[in-house]
Amino acid sequence: MRQKPAHMIKSFTAWRGLAVLFVCLYHWFPHTVQGGYLGVIIFLTLSGYLVTDSFLSELELHKKISIIRFYVRRIKRLYPPMILFMLVATLWANFLNHDLLYNFSASAFSTLFGVNNWWQISQNLSYFQHFALPDMFTHMWALAVEMQIYLFWPFVVWIVGKLASRAPRRALLKVSLIGAAVSAVLLAVMYQLSIHNITRAYYGSDTRVFSFLLGSALACRFSRQTLVNWYQHARTLDTYKSLLACIITVLCMIFLAGDTWFAYYGGMVLFNVVLLVALATSVDESGLSARLIGNPVLMYLGKRSYSLYLWQYTLWVFGKAGFNPPGVSYGSAVIMQAVFLLILAELTYQISEKHLMALVNWCAPSALHKNQAHGRAKMLVLLVFSALIACFAWTCIHAPVGAPEDVREMQSRLADDDDENARTTTNDTQQSDEDASQQEEEDGTAGTTPYEKPDNITQFDKVIAQYPELGITKDEAAIAHNIKIFAVGDSVLKMCRKQLGTILPNMTIDATNSRQIPAGLNILRELKRSDDFPDVVYFALGTNGIINNDMLDTLSTEFSDTDIYISTVVSNDSYEHDVNDYITQAVKRHDNLHLIDWHQFAKGKTELFYNDGTHPNIGGSEVYAQFVAKSILQSQQEKSSS
Repeated sequence: MRQKPAHMIKSFTAWRGLAVLFVCLYHWFPHTVQGGYLGVIIFLTLSGYLVTDSFLSELELHKKISIIRFYVRRIKRLYPPMILFMLVATLWANFLNHDLLYNFSASAFSTLFGVNNWWQISQNLSYFQHFALPDMFTHMWALAVEMQIYLFWPFVVWIVGKLASRAPRRALLKVSLIGAAVSAVLLAVMYQLSIHNITRAYYGSDTRVFSFLLGSALACRFSRQTLVNWYQHARTLDTYKSLLACIITVLCMIFLAGDTWFAYYGGMVLFNVVLLVALATSVDESGLSARLIGNPVLMYLGKRSYSLYLWQYTLWVFGKAGFNPPGVSYGSAVIMQAVFLLILAELTYQISEKHLMALVNWCAPSALHKNQAHGRAKMLVLLVFSALIACFAWTCIHAPVGAPEDVREMQSRLADDDDENARTTTNDTQQSDEDASQQEEEDGTAGTTPYEKPDNITQFDKVIAQYPELGITKDEAAIAHNIKIFAVGDSVLKMCRKQLGTILPNMTIDATNSRQIPAGLNILRELKRSDDFPDVVYFALGTNGIINNDMLDTLSTEFSDTDIYISTVVSNDSYEHDVNDYITQAVKRHDNLHLIDWHQFAKGKTELFYNDGTHPNIGGSEVYAQFVAKSILQSQQEKSSS
C-alpha cells in the first residue's frame, strides 16, 4: 500500500489561491496588477517541490519510483476538469461569437496533447489576431509546460536515483540548480533574440522550467516534514524574514511588468528565489506568515485553483467577444465575470475533481437504481455529456482556419510596410496636385463644404462633408507647410500613417506594433541627439497601456521647448479610462503638452473601427487623420495669432 506524504502543508494550498487570484486580476486589470502573470511561477514552483518530494520519499522508502503510477495520477488530476471545461466552453463559444472558433481544432488538440505553448510559438500568431479576438485556450500554454515537465522529470529522478543511490537528494539538488541556471540563461537569450516578439521566450518550456527546478531544489534540501521541523526551530528568528519575503512576493505580483527587459534578464528568477523563502518560511501552521496567508478566502481559492485557472481567461475572452451586456461599465462587467467564474469553477471542481469517481460509478452500466427517477437522471447526464462531445467534434470539423475578415484586412493594410520601425515621410505620402484633383472629383464633394477650402493642402472631402468641423482653413493650411512635425506611435498610428501624411506634408511618422511609451521616449531622445529635432511632436502612444505620471512628466520636461500633442485612446480594454485620465491630467500640469481628444470624438462611433474597437478601419483612418491634422493645425494657428 502506498504511503501518504509525511506532512500536508496547508499554506501551499493558500499560495495556490493567491497565485490564481493574481492571475485573474492580471487579466482583468493588466496595467494595475502588472505582475499577476507571476502566479504561473508559483504554480510551477509548488509543482516542482511536491512532485520531487513525492519521488524522493518513494525512492528512499522503496528504492524505486513508479513512473506509470505517477502518469496515471497526473492524468486523473489534469484531464477530467480540462475536458469538462473545454466541452462547455466550446458550446458557449458557438452561441456567443463564431470568430472565437478560428483555428479551433489546432488550438484544442494542442491543448489536449499538452503542446499548446509550442503550437502558439510555431504559429507566431499576428499581433492583430491576438489584439482583436484572443484564442479562448491561450492560457493553456502554462498547463502544456507543466505537462511536458511531467513527461521527462520522472526519468531524470529515476536516473539520478540509479547513479547516486547513496545520496539521491544531494545529486538531484545539483541537477536541479544547474538546470534552473541554464533555463534562466535561455530565457534571457531568447528574449534578446526575439525582443520584438517575446512569444518564444515567454511560452517556451525550456525557458520556463527554471521555476519547477527551483521548487525541486527546495524539495531536495528539505522534505515536507523536515521543512516544518526546521522552521519550527528557527521560527523566532525568521518571523520578520518570512513576512518580508511574503510582502516582496506580493509587491512583485503587482508591479513587476512582464514586458520589460528586467523581467527576462533575471527579474523572474529573483522573484522565484524570494518565493522559495516565502514558501519555506510559511509552512508552520502556527507561524504568523502561515496564519496570514492561510486565511479562509485563499484556502477556498487554492482548493479550486485548477478549475479557476481553466475558466478565468476564457471568461475574459468571452467578455471581449460580447458576453458583457451593452452599456455596462467595465467594473460592473468584471464583477459579473467574477461571479460567473466562481460558479463555473465550483461546478467544475465538484463534478470533475471532488466527486468524479462517485459520478463515474453512478453512471456505470452496472449501477443499480432504486427507482425510475434515478434512471432518468442518469440518462439525462449521459445525454448532456454526449451532446457536449458531439458539439466539440462538430466544431473541430467545421471551425474556420486563419483569421476573421477584419483581421485579414488589418494585416493586408500593413503587409506592404511591416518592418519593425515603419517610418513614413513626405516623399512617401504627399500626393501630386494632379492626384489631389482627381480625388476631389471622385469624392464629388469639392466646393460643397461649408467653408472656403484651401487649395494648397490635400484633405479628405468625404470626411469633411460628414464632419464639417474638421475642415482645415486657409490659415491652418499655410501653417502646415511651415512647420516640421514628427509623429511617434503604435499600431493605430501605423495604420493611419499614409492618410495623415497626405494631409500634413511635413510630417515624419515613426510607428510600429505594440510600442509602449518608454520606447517612444527613447526614440525622441535619439532624435534630439541628432540635432534634427522638429518644431512639433505628435505622441500617439497609450493604446497598449503601460502609462504613469512619471512617464508623461518625463516627456514634458525632457522636451520642454517643443509643442507635444498627445492623443487619448479608444479601446475595449480595461485600461482605456486610466490611460486617458493620465493623459488629460498631464496636459493640465504641463504647458507644452496639448490634448488631442480622439476618445471624446470617436468613442461610440463603431462604424469607424474594426471589431476590436481600437484600430480605425479604412474610412475611420481618414477620419482619424483629418481629426489629428485639424487639431494640431488649429492649435498652432491659435498660438501664432495670440
